[in-house]
Amino acid sequence: MNFETLSILLIDDSKGDYILTKELLADIKESMYHLDWVSTYDKGLTAIKQNSYDIYLLDYNLGEERTGLDLLNDAIESGCKAPIILLTGFGDHDLDIDAMKSGAAFFLDKSTLQSEGLERVIRYALEQKRAEEQKLLQAYFYDKITGLANIYLFKEHLTRAIAFAERYNRELAILCFDIDNFRRINDSLNYACGDKLLKDVAERLSSLVRKSDILGFDMLTDDPVKIARIGNDEFMILLSEIKGEYAGKVARRILDSLEEPFYLEKQDVFITACIGITVYPNDGTNVSTLLKNAARALQYAQQIGKNQYQFYEKSMNAASLKRLLLENLLHKALKKGELTLHYQPQINIRDKTLIGFEVLLRWFHPEMGNIPPNEFITIAEECGLIIPIGEWIVKSACSQMTSWIKEGYNPVRIAINLSKYQFNQPSLLEYIHSILKKVDLSPEYLEFEITETAVMHNEVKTIAMLHKLKAMGVRLSMDDFGTGYSSLSYLRRFPLDALKIDRSFINEVPGNQDDYSIVRAIIALAHSLNLSVIAEGVETEEQLKALLSLNCELVQGFLFSKPLPPEEVKIYLTSKKTKKPQQSICDILSGPLKKQLGWK
Repeated sequence: MNFETLSILLIDDSKGDYILTKELLADIKESMYHLDWVSTYDKGLTAIKQNSYDIYLLDYNLGEERTGLDLLNDAIESGCKAPIILLTGFGDHDLDIDAMKSGAAFFLDKSTLQSEGLERVIRYALEQKRAEEQKLLQAYFYDKITGLANIYLFKEHLTRAIAFAERYNRELAILCFDIDNFRRINDSLNYACGDKLLKDVAERLSSLVRKSDILGFDMLTDDPVKIARIGNDEFMILLSEIKGEYAGKVARRILDSLEEPFYLEKQDVFITACIGITVYPNDGTNVSTLLKNAARALQYAQQIGKNQYQFYEKSMNAASLKRLLLENLLHKALKKGELTLHYQPQINIRDKTLIGFEVLLRWFHPEMGNIPPNEFITIAEECGLIIPIGEWIVKSACSQMTSWIKEGYNPVRIAINLSKYQFNQPSLLEYIHSILKKVDLSPEYLEFEITETAVMHNEVKTIAMLHKLKAMGVRLSMDDFGTGYSSLSYLRRFPLDALKIDRSFINEVPGNQDDYSIVRAIIALAHSLNLSVIAEGVETEEQLKALLSLNCELVQGFLFSKPLPPEEVKIYLTSKKTKKPQQSICDILSGPLKKQLGWK
């Protein structure tokens, strides 16, 4: 749209007045305007409703029944924003007042009409147009919260940067930046704090990227465009005329700068971020490919962990395609019966008894074979399938325990992992209650394992939900303890029954002194709060002996049993008839170990 030229429509029933107006405009620079003319009320109103012109000149006398003042009122009512000038030939002061009250920008007396008057009107309308265009540009090209360029303006500059780099055989890099766990700021503080954090992050990023890292200038203010906000907590940074490897130094400089806290709600808030990097021309030669590959690199960095940056690699395309394939197959897996449940025994090593099973999800695809949980659980969470899959797990596991009870076996607990997405479902309590009632299973035999990250988004809501679950009679355990927040304050307030020590700490016990000390501390902490302790991932006799020495009472792991399909589980269940299981827990361990442990 041209800022410097106005399109003008004269609505006048007299061709002579049109010729006169055109002659008057002849004295004005022609590049400032373009004049059209219609002679009737209806044609004028149609043009106004179509928003076809930048300024309208209305003759008061448009016929016997309707006047220019009537047309002015209809134009304003139809939502016309362009300036409207009423032309009169009477020198009527009251009419001029009525015109201004109705919304006319100016009124001009045709009998004394001069080119200077028209030029003054045109210049006023031109300023109005420029102001309106500037508002439109600001809304279209800039982020409202941070004032940074948005994705549309960023793409414009990236297009120019690519053309420049191609012409002069240069490199450029794109950094895709995302704040880790940004949602917890909104949840734990408020959305205003979240917006304040985005502004502060934008300012800190802008101060870090040197001017030679950027290309182009702000279309409105001539300030250098350093970064763009392209999503909720996601930013893009364009580094032009650099060697690709230098982008890694910039990324590390950014991540290091975030170690300094941000001040929100009268307290220091610490954050980390991940960055994905893609380089022109190695990783792509057009805007869409480079942005897509930057996003893939960011996703890979987030999978590695927090506070990371990662360059794009072509292997990520293969990983992305595999992920898309698994997501498509997963949508059909539940209906096709490809998902099954396995059960891993949990053992009380003090009295050598089976206390329950952890329920574990397995996926067997007829062509791809067994697909590991670490490959599809995250996908299920991200695409929303974890909700129906999670409900199916609860229903199937509870039904299975009821079936074993009907077959004459004593009931034991079944422990089911509850994802953060399931935990935050408003219908969770109602669903669990309906399942237990439907399959006729007592809630004392149901345990939910909840991760630390699942319960830390909204502490007040979390405590209320946990107490409601507890009131139903189910058990609650904190899974993967030690890998998340590990806050002592919430352990006191949450109505938990047990802590599960993550297998990552058990792997090196007793050889790794640090892990051994952590395990000992967790066990002591749990016992001081009257919580049971379950050590998962126990695979060696040395680990078992170490856990016994630390007074850990419950374990699970390959030393006793791998996760078993339902038909193999019953050998560990105690028959009400024989009063004993087909397979004793004692028989699993080697003779020397049983002797050392005092087991018979």
